[in-house]
This record gives sequence, C-alpha cells and structure tokens, in this order.
Amino acid sequence: MGALDVSRQAPNVKKMKICITSFAQPWFFGPYGQQLRMLTEELFTTSDHEVYYLILNECVPKGAHSFESVRTPDKEKNSVDIDGSLWDKIQFLGGVTPVQDHIFSSNLNAIFREHGIDCAIMCMDLSKLVFDRPFIVKSIMWYPNHFCPVDKYNKKALANFSHIASLCPTDTELLSKALPDNKVEYIPHIIDFETKMSTTITIIRDKYGISHDAYVILINCGNYDFQNRKSLDTSIFACEEFMKGKENVILFIHTYDIKSLNGDMSHLDVKGSLRIDDLL
Repeated sequence: MGALDVSRQAPNVKKMKICITSFAQPWFFGPYGQQLRMLTEELFTTSDHEVYYLILNECVPKGAHSFESVRTPDKEKNSVDIDGSLWDKIQFLGGVTPVQDHIFSSNLNAIFREHGIDCAIMCMDLSKLVFDRPFIVKSIMWYPNHFCPVDKYNKKALANFSHIASLCPTDTELLSKALPDNKVEYIPHIIDFETKMSTTITIIRDKYGISHDAYVILINCGNYDFQNRKSLDTSIFACEEFMKGKENVILFIHTYDIKSLNGDMSHLDVKGSLRIDDLL
C-alpha cells in the first residue's frame, strides 16, 4: 500500500479502528467500490486493526450491522459477487443523515465518535461532502482527481483531510503544489480481475472486420457530471496526434453519459447535462 501503509504493522504500532467510507458499496462493480473492497479485505486479513465500512448513499440505521442485513441484491443493479464468508465478519456502520443529498462532516464525526474510530479512509468524489466541522480522526482521502488545475471546490474540501493519496504520479505533483500544507502520497488504483476470453482476438477482429495487423486504440470512459469532466475531446486529440503518419490505426470509443445511463439509473437528472454525442 505504499507510503500510507496501514496493513503491514511495524512493532509497537497501535491497533486501530479503521473506517472505510464511500458512496460506493463494496459490491458495486465500479472502481471505487472494487478498490475499497480490496483494501478492506487486505486490512482485515493481514492486520490486527478493526475494520468497518460506512456506506454514505444508503440510510442504514444507527449502529453496527452485518453484511447480510445491509445488502439487498434483489434491488441492486451493477453489483458483483463478493466473499460473504469474509464480509460477514466486517461490520457496516449506520447513522448517516443526508441533507438534500449532501453529507455533513459533523454527521460523520458523530458516527466515528460513537464507534471509537481512529482513522477514516475515503475514496469518492467530493461534491456531496460538506465540511461544517473538522474531522476528529485521522482522515485519508484516496482522491480521484478530474481537473487540472484542481478546481476551487475540491481544493477547499481536500484541505480538510490530514492525508491525501493520489491515484497517479502527475496528480501527486499537481495536488502537492495546490495543497502545500497537506501530505500527498501516490498510491495507484487497485485492479483485480481475471481475463476469461471465450474466443480469440483473431475471431473478434474477423467479427468486426478489423484487419489482423491493425493497431487498435480504445478510449473507455464515463461522465456522470454536467461538464466535460473526463475530457474525452482531449483524448481524441491526443489519438489524432499519435495517428499522424501511421497507417492502419483504428480508434474505438466506448463511453456513457448521464443521458445514456438514465434508462438503468432513473434517479439521475439529465436536464442541462453534457451529451457526449454532441461533444463528438
């Protein structure tokens, strides 16, 4: 886990109560859920720390709850199977009280205080987190930066964390300059998957009429915000530069925006949002 390693304990390191916190459930298919699921499992199985999970986008009742009691597979879309035998031993904390879809730091402090939490580790976008009180615990933000330069809102929000973990080296430099009073370290995204191809690359290329010697580029992204957060246009311009003077290069774009997701996630408001089709 790099410079912010809390899983491999040195001698005389205090046993801590660690709370993993996010708007993403650990069984959610996306990167934040997967990343925090793996972190939680690593901490739980390789350290003596007590590990808890706090989901911010579900109103779980106050107190500590079991995996079985908080998960509702029949109501969930885009979920993945996780090891229930392990997660049955991990407690989920409740007591989050949103105010117009926003979570206040004072609300989180009350939960941390109730359960004696020593350290909170978060990985999420910060748009729904409101800081009305300083955190009462060590707070590590595993921050997915989407802007250059760091926008004013996120810069102000990040200043409330005692530590910031950046997902890539360039963002580490960017965040260190933007927040000189914060400790910023580089810890990359965790990725864990098995490639189980049911067919060969040759068959796939034949299916889509792609020559076997073509150089294929894939841009894969999603933008669930109201501005050009993922900079799809910048990636396309970069590919254009790369393709100059080269033959037989093919660009595939696979992407979603709020409008295209709305069929599966009807609670998202599409009014005034950026349409990727229009951008292209």
